Amino acid sequence: MKKLAYLIYVGIKKILPAVYFMYLFSMVISMAGMEIFGWSGIFLTIYILVYDLVVNKEDIFVRHPLNKWFLILACALAISVLSSPLASEAHIGKLYYLGRIRNLIFFSYHLIIFERIFSYQRALKTLLYFMLPIVLYALLQKFTGFDPITGNWKMHLSMFNSYSMREVFNMYLTYVNVFQFHFFIILSFVVLGKMGSKLRFFLISLAILLLASFIFSGGRAIIVAISIGFIVQLFISYRKLPYIIALLAIMAGSYIAFKTSPYAMDKVKLTINDRNQLGDDWRFHFWKTHLAMFKDHPIKGVGYEMNEPLTGMYYKKLGITDPKYFAGHSHNIIVQMLAGTGLLGTIPFLILWAMIFYMSFQAFNTAVKQGDWYNTALCHGLIGGFVSFWVNGMTQWNFGDFEVTHNMMFFIAVAGYVWLKQRQDLGEKI
Repeated sequence: MKKLAYLIYVGIKKILPAVYFMYLFSMVISMAGMEIFGWSGIFLTIYILVYDLVVNKEDIFVRHPLNKWFLILACALAISVLSSPLASEAHIGKLYYLGRIRNLIFFSYHLIIFERIFSYQRALKTLLYFMLPIVLYALLQKFTGFDPITGNWKMHLSMFNSYSMREVFNMYLTYVNVFQFHFFIILSFVVLGKMGSKLRFFLISLAILLLASFIFSGGRAIIVAISIGFIVQLFISYRKLPYIIALLAIMAGSYIAFKTSPYAMDKVKLTINDRNQLGDDWRFHFWKTHLAMFKDHPIKGVGYEMNEPLTGMYYKKLGITDPKYFAGHSHNIIVQMLAGTGLLGTIPFLILWAMIFYMSFQAFNTAVKQGDWYNTALCHGLIGGFVSFWVNGMTQWNFGDFEVTHNMMFFIAVAGYVWLKQRQDLGEKI
C-alpha cells in the first residue's frame, strides 16, 4: 500500500507540470478546459500536499496574508447564500450558488504551484506564446464575421460585424476583461523591460493588436478603463513618454472607431442620449433595483449572486417597466456585492482588494529599489491591469465571470507571490 501511494505520488509530480500547462492554455481560450485542468490540478496537488505532510513530514502549503482574507470572503459569501431570505419565495436552489464561490481556492493553488512545480516567470512566458494567435483570431472574427464555433465559416469584411462578434470567449466583455491583464503586462515590459530589439518589436506589435481589438470591441467601459490604467501607470513610472503616447493612441483609435464602426457610433450616441441616467438607462434600472435589495437586506444581502433571479420580483415591486428587461446581475461590482451579500460580504471583499493593491504597489516599489527590472515591469503591468479591471467593474459584474475569475486568481497570485518573496528576502516576518 505504501509503495502504491509512493508510485502515485511520483507519477503526479511528473504529470502535474503538464496539467498546469494545459490549464494556462485553457485560461485564454476555453472555459471547459479551465474547469477540467484547473480542478484536476487542484486534486492532484492535494494528494501531494497530504503525502508530504503525512509521510515526509513536510508542509508544502504556502502561507500568505491573502489566504486568510480569501477564506473570510468565501465564508461570508457562503453564509449569505445559506441564509438567503428570499430563496424559497423565488424558488432558487442554494447549492448552485454555493458552487459559484469555488474559484477563490485557485489563489492558494497557484501559490503552491509557483513554489514547487511551475515558476511564475515560466507561467507568464507560457501565456505569452498564446497571445498572438488569440488576438489575430479575435480581430479576424471582429472584422470578417468568421466564427466557426457558432457555425459561421464565411468571411465578409465589414465594420457591421462588430454587432454580434464574441471575440474568443462567449462575448466581447469577457474577452476584454481577460486580456486587459495581458495587455498591461506586455506594455510594461515594452516600456520598462530590458530585452533584445526583436522581442521588443514583437511585444510592441502584440500590444498594438490587443489595443486595436479593445477599441473596436464595441465596449465603452474598456476605453475608459484602459485610459485610467495608463494614467495610474504614468504617475508611478519613471518613464512617462510611452504612456503619454499610449493615451494619444487610444484617443486617435477611439476617434477612428467612432467614424468607421456603426456599433461604436451607436454606443457613443446611446451614452449621450442617456446621460441623465448615467449614460445607460438599462444599467440605471439595474443599479436602482439591486440597491433596493441592499436597502431591504443590508447585513447579509439576498444571497451571493442570488440577486440576479430576483430582478423581476424587484422590478414589479419598484414599478419599473423596461422593454429591454433582463433578469440578471447589477452591472456594477460593488452594487452586486451589496445586493447579494450585504455588508457581510462587501466589507471583506473591499479589504481583500485594498490588500491586493497595497501589495502590488509595495512589490513594485521594492523591485525599483532593488534594481529588479523584471518584477518592476511585471508589477507595473499588474497595477494597470487591476485598475482597469476595477474601472470596468463599475459597469459590469466581471468578478462573477468564471473565465475572468480564473485569470484574475492567477494574476493576483503572481502579485502576491512576488510580494511574499520580496518580504522573505528582506527578512521581514509575514
